[in-house]
Amino acid sequence: MNTTSNTNQRKKRTGLFAALALVLCVAIAGGVFAWYSATAQRTNTFASGSITEPDKKPDPTDPTIPGNDNVEVKGNIQETKWVDSSKISANSVVAKNPNIGVGKGSDDSYVFVKVTNNLGNNTYFTLNSNWAPVSDQVVKYTGAGSNASTYVSGIFVYTGKGTAAKILKGDATKDVYTGELFSEIHANDSFTGVADNAKTIDIKAYFGAKSSAGEELPLSDIQNAAIAKLNATN
Repeated sequence: MNTTSNTNQRKKRTGLFAALALVLCVAIAGGVFAWYSATAQRTNTFASGSITEPDKKPDPTDPTIPGNDNVEVKGNIQETKWVDSSKISANSVVAKNPNIGVGKGSDDSYVFVKVTNNLGNNTYFTLNSNWAPVSDQVVKYTGAGSNASTYVSGIFVYTGKGTAAKILKGDATKDVYTGELFSEIHANDSFTGVADNAKTIDIKAYFGAKSSAGEELPLSDIQNAAIAKLNATN
């Protein structure tokens, strides 16, 4: 009897499913990453992970739940207050409220978001309390109007109003939202206008989920994978 094989087969297995959603040009990419150790031959059958897009926009009064409208939505990142081609100038505020959602039946997952602010360091947002910055992955805003929660850009993790990363629980019967990452973009008095090659703020979201119910969900591994994926150039 091969005790080494049996022991190795009983080792706890870990895995994760990741989906990446990009605002403006929505794209979903998924994959399962699992690590196994076994000396005997074995064939493992995998099922696709499930991070789906929500059917409804967030509720206007409680952005963590789906609203009651029947307007079709597309993508995991919703912005109910953003108006395309909104104008921004010195000492102005523009409504922009990215909210990350998953469709009914989606897997439980950690959620990471990257904000790439191409408008420059004289524009900023105030991070809402249900998110936290990822260490060494953010650019703080320190100019006029700054506080402990103001940022220019960076990677952030969903915390559910706590201080540590929290799993976004999927629901078999309805869409689920994280709540807004931030609500507005501010321009200070030193902002000189929008350059032709720097007109955008890009939002990417990364979901890290278990590949099976009995497995662990190691946050450190998922965070490292999220950082690598969100910082990738393609």
